[in-house]
Order: sequence, then structure tokens, then C-alpha cells
Amino acid sequence: MARKEDHAFDISFYESILRREPSYVEVVEILGGLYTKAGRISDGLKMDRKLVRLQPENATA
Repeated sequence: MARKEDHAFDISFYESILRREPSYVEVVEILGGLYTKAGRISDGLKMDRKLVRLQPENATA
């Protein structure tokens, strides 16, 4: 199982993309999952809420 530190690079990478493209749905979804896996539950929930705002018709959001 991956440790929290293993996600640091990926999180940083996707955060930089999201800063440039705040409505990039795929990145919001990926980042939410990474936050959750890294134990950053609150941040993961923020991304989930953002995903729902961006795609209210998406049942999995």
C-alpha cells in the first residue's frame, strides 16, 4: 500500500494544473482521490463538492 508521502509529487503536479485550469474536471476528480488517499479528507471533500458544482448532472460526482 502506498504511503502518504508517495502522493506528494502527484498532488503537487495536479494542483499546478488546477491553478491554471480551475474547471478541468478530470484533474478535480483525480486530485480529490489523491487527497483522500493521502489522508487529506477535508481537501478531498472540497474537490468532491467542486466536482458536483462543475458537473451537477454526473451521478458519480
